[in-house]
Amino acid sequence: MVVVGHSQCGGAAACLAAASTPPPEEKPNVPLLRWLTPLTNLVRSLDLASLESAEALSLVVKENVRQQVQNLIKTDPIREAWARGEDVQIHGWVYDIPTGTLTDLGVTHAPGF
Repeated sequence: MVVVGHSQCGGAAACLAAASTPPPEEKPNVPLLRWLTPLTNLVRSLDLASLESAEALSLVVKENVRQQVQNLIKTDPIREAWARGEDVQIHGWVYDIPTGTLTDLGVTHAPGF
């Protein structure tokens, strides 16, 4: 299984912009906002003040991939597969659109890894 983020991600850019405002007091009622809220909260937890916008966006994409890998390894289907001895591997990568390259973030999880 591969979790792949990509450079120039519009969703990550939107969350980066949204993180500059205080979080809403109520849960968002729009599906897209509910979907992006965890990433916006992740952005708020990062120290991005000293970074240029492109560098900040790149870091957000990478941290989101790392977080999604962590989310996957906590799910019942993955844990159950590992308990049965299945060789399910989870990798976190970032695809750079301009260059067409994949970067392995080194967050691979597998049985016995």
